[in-house]
Amino acid sequence: MDVLATVINAAVVAVVGLVLGWLGKGRFDSISHRFDAQDRRMDRLEQRLDGRMDSLQASLESLRSEFHQSLNSVRSAFSQSQDALRSDLNGLRSEFNQSQDALRSDLTQVALAVGVPRRATNA
Repeated sequence: MDVLATVINAAVVAVVGLVLGWLGKGRFDSISHRFDAQDRRMDRLEQRLDGRMDSLQASLESLRSEFHQSLNSVRSAFSQSQDALRSDLNGLRSEFNQSQDALRSDLTQVALAVGVPRRATNA
């Protein structure tokens, strides 16, 4: 009788183990499917994000290129303006020097006409 009770207990334990394994397998398969769905969702999100990042990077490169072109044109315009200003200033300086020389010559003529004696020049 003890052998029969042991066999029955072993059979019950085996059946319960099989039922729990079958139920657990279903649960694990369900969880596995959910994880696979999450992985696919994350992959799609990563692809969308990569596309947006590539688009943003292309836009930034375009803006950078436009900025450099604008900066170069501003530099060129500034350089031209600076050269024109230098030329104008050199012309004004030359005119001023000519006017100053003429004024000095006129003042010398007036002084000589009034009778102021000539100063000795440093030679």
